[in-house]
Amino acid sequence: MTIPAVLCVDDEPNVLHGLRRALRGAFDIYTASSGAEALRLLESGIDPAVICSDMRMPGMDGAEFLARSRQLAPDASRVLLSGQADIESLSRVINDCGVFRFLIKPAERPDLLTALRDAAEQHRLIRSERELLEGTLVGSLQLLSQALSLASPDAFGRGQRVEQIVLNMAQHEGLDLGWEDRTAASLACLGTLAVPGAVKDPATGQRPDDDVINAIAPAGADLIEHIPRLQTVATTLRQVGHGGEWIEQSLHAAIHFVWAWSDGRSPREALDLVQDVVGPRAYDTLWTLHCRETQTIKKVWAAELEKGMTLLEPVRTRQGVLLMPAGITLTGSSMIRLRNFGQRYGIVEPIRVEVPVSEEEASLAAAS
Repeated sequence: MTIPAVLCVDDEPNVLHGLRRALRGAFDIYTASSGAEALRLLESGIDPAVICSDMRMPGMDGAEFLARSRQLAPDASRVLLSGQADIESLSRVINDCGVFRFLIKPAERPDLLTALRDAAEQHRLIRSERELLEGTLVGSLQLLSQALSLASPDAFGRGQRVEQIVLNMAQHEGLDLGWEDRTAASLACLGTLAVPGAVKDPATGQRPDDDVINAIAPAGADLIEHIPRLQTVATTLRQVGHGGEWIEQSLHAAIHFVWAWSDGRSPREALDLVQDVVGPRAYDTLWTLHCRETQTIKKVWAAELEKGMTLLEPVRTRQGVLLMPAGITLTGSSMIRLRNFGQRYGIVEPIRVEVPVSEEEASLAAAS
């Protein structure tokens, strides 16, 4: 069994020596004689279960060190060990640093061991709860993705395109999306499971109207709102189509763009169709990403497909089974999939694709 690690910080060498002797065998011990040295240890990659610090130290006192240590070791429990601390200092440490225990010097060995063991157990509980939640979250997302792919491969393909388009829009605008926004993008089309006619009108086979498309993301929010840690994602999906932050606006634009594009139109035709729906900022970004003239459109055989090409029409087997919808940008794995299916079942060829040109070719085109 791995023993927990403790980082002891004190500017007095005799105190550090005493702590090493008292804790030997019960903890994996790291020591530092200043807050700055302790921060360097944390930056180097040590992962203590407990951080035990003195209060009065030159340069950086215990309160400042413990506060800064939360950024480098957010799960670590914090113990303050001090013989000199006034009420104001204690209040600052407890309120700002999340101190688990406060011990007065000199602490008896049994009291010190009990406090640090309790702190290590608190750290273990925090880590265990996080692992449980993350495991539940990952499993739930995988289940939802599989359910959508089985229930509606077409909707699953559109969902993948919406996710990729939003990520590309963020990259184009220099935005770094957090995990909740990325998750919202990956689940934006989950609601097609709960919205009748969300992919095609069953009576006419035509693209659904805007009200139906607008219902997709909020319907997905209803499906995930009770999954642990996805409440914020559900709130984001529920706001799609109602203004809101950049992520809600971009999801709204991407969904409408993909639904128009998937009906056999070119990217430019699809974007023009939804111009009044997506808003000027998203329109400009989507135009730059999908409609600029620095793209070459041609027809290729399956064996000629390359990474980076974008499908401009659905790829089907000769029996009419949909393998991949229009709008997918090919990766290595998707090319292997198409070629394998082509060898086994045959693919309708040639395939119309959009090929990104090189930077040199783009410069020459712009100059001409």
